[in-house]
Amino acid sequence: MKKLFTKYSLLFVFLLFPVLVVAQKDFTGLSEVEANVNFETDSIWTFDFDFVRRDVLYGQERFEIQGQHYEITQVTQLKIGNGFKVGAGLRYYTKNLFNDEKQNELRVLQQLSYKNKSGVMSFKHRFRFSQRYRERLTLRTRYRFGVEFPLNGKMAQKPLSLAIQTEAVYEFGKYEKPSLGQRLTSKIGFNVFENTTADAGFEYRYRDYTDKPYSQLYFLMGFSVNL
Repeated sequence: MKKLFTKYSLLFVFLLFPVLVVAQKDFTGLSEVEANVNFETDSIWTFDFDFVRRDVLYGQERFEIQGQHYEITQVTQLKIGNGFKVGAGLRYYTKNLFNDEKQNELRVLQQLSYKNKSGVMSFKHRFRFSQRYRERLTLRTRYRFGVEFPLNGKMAQKPLSLAIQTEAVYEFGKYEKPSLGQRLTSKIGFNVFENTTADAGFEYRYRDYTDKPYSQLYFLMGFSVNL
C-alpha cells in the first residue's frame, strides 16, 4: 500500500508540475523534440547520437511560436567498471538558422556517469564538464541525479515508466559573472517497438538565481532507439 501511495503521489506531481510554474514572472515556455540513437556494442564502447529541435511557445507575456535552434550531439563512452562510464563528445547548435543576429554554438563535453539498480528502481548519476564556444568561451559544470521506476509492472504488455531527475548547472567564464541554476525533469516513457521507446514530460529550469533569476518550462517529447 505504501509503495502504491508513493508511486501515484509522484505521478500526481508529474501532472501538476506545469500548473505550479506557469504563472511565474520572467517566464518562458518552450518545446523540445528529441530523437536519440544509442549503439550498445559487445565491446566496452557505446556511441550515442542526439538530434533536438527547440521552439519558443510563450515569451514576453504572450504566446508565440518561434524556432530557437537545432541541436546535434555525439557522445562516445567507455565502460570502466560496474555501472561506470567515462565519455566525451561534441554538441553543435544551429541558432543562426532562425535568428541571423545569433551565432551558432559549439560545445565540447566530458562526462562521468554511474547507474545502479535496487529492486525495480534505477538510479543514475552524471557529472559533466563542457566548454561552450560562442562570442566568448564559457565553462560549465553540471551534476544530475535521476530515478526511474515502472508504473504498471515490467510484465505489462505496454509497460510504462516514470523518470524524475534534478540537475545543478554552474556557468563561469573570464568575461562574465558566474551563474548557478537548477533543473527539475519528469517524464513518462513507454515501449513503442522492440528496442524503441518514446517519452513525454516537462522540465522546469530556474536559471541564474544568484544574480538575475528567470524561469523556463519545457514540454518534452522524445524517441530513443537502442541498437
